[in-house]
Amino acid sequence: MKRPQKRKRRPAQTKHVRIEPTAEESLQAWTKVIAISIRHELEDIHVRHIPDELMPDLNRTVRRGIYLALRNLFILTNAKNTDDYIRAKVLLWFHLMTIPDYWEDTEMKPEDLADEDARLNHGVLNMPRVQSAFAAWLEQHAYLWVEGQELKNEPMRSFV
Repeated sequence: MKRPQKRKRRPAQTKHVRIEPTAEESLQAWTKVIAISIRHELEDIHVRHIPDELMPDLNRTVRRGIYLALRNLFILTNAKNTDDYIRAKVLLWFHLMTIPDYWEDTEMKPEDLADEDARLNHGVLNMPRVQSAFAAWLEQHAYLWVEGQELKNEPMRSFV
């Protein structure tokens, strides 16, 4: 007679909320912005070397890595207690210690600067709904990056 297999025990879900829902939503939004920037940079490599079938997994992995780094940077600077601070610090320390010595700093190429300059002529679509949606996005999510700002939805100065 076959012995019943033991069920694997799931790790206990922590009831401790480390990040407020507003901050969580913003971290998710910034993760997507950074990930799409990386995805655009990977396009040529994708076309030459990575089959379409692998891209969903690659995209999810990139987003997850970005999210974990952003989340832990946020927790490090906004920890609610010592345990949260230590958890974040250990992960970030691990990441810093594993950066290869041969990784060079990213440099802006002349074409990058030219692209930046060209964007002056291309604003957010001049449609009221698009402009107000973008302004709302900035107000809702950009506050996380203002040093020393309280964790609440304070309006950002917007030039849109």
